[in-house]
Amino acid sequence: MIMFVPAFGSGMLFPLVARIFMKKRQFRIGRTIADSYAVNTVGCILGSFAAGFLLIPLAGIEMTLLLGAAVNLLIAAGLAAFLQEWPSPWRMTVAAVLVLAAGGGILLLRTWQPLEMNSGVYVYGDPLSRMAKGISTFVDENQLLYYREGPSDTVAVLESPRDVFCGLTAKRMAVI
Repeated sequence: MIMFVPAFGSGMLFPLVARIFMKKRQFRIGRTIADSYAVNTVGCILGSFAAGFLLIPLAGIEMTLLLGAAVNLLIAAGLAAFLQEWPSPWRMTVAAVLVLAAGGGILLLRTWQPLEMNSGVYVYGDPLSRMAKGISTFVDENQLLYYREGPSDTVAVLESPRDVFCGLTAKRMAVI
């Protein structure tokens, strides 16, 4: 259910872009769709490069995700502003709401909790769900000493009442 809205919006984006371009280039369907796909492909390549090599190392995973969502909302605002079928007040209202949502999302949705993210919920989710306090048991018993995100892994050093340990989430295997 959580992914329905972004998936639905993403699925609507390309047909919307093609429709807007078709209004500008009448009777050039093939060229319009080909140009749309080309811009989309270049955007995917540049976005992947920017996320992996610039944004995640500089801003972290959470802020990169929030920035990506904000950019999508800003693009949607720009596209909504060009929809000739909608009356001008509607277009500007929708565009303004989307711009406010983009800015508000970056400012208000920072909820990433490194200690909870490194609690092992991806491995121990079932046992944690059966505990009375669940994941808060882990959070209450451990202290985060060090946390660092990178494009290929996340490292957390934690201290429990018994010992100090390291949590590593690797996105790819590295040979050392």
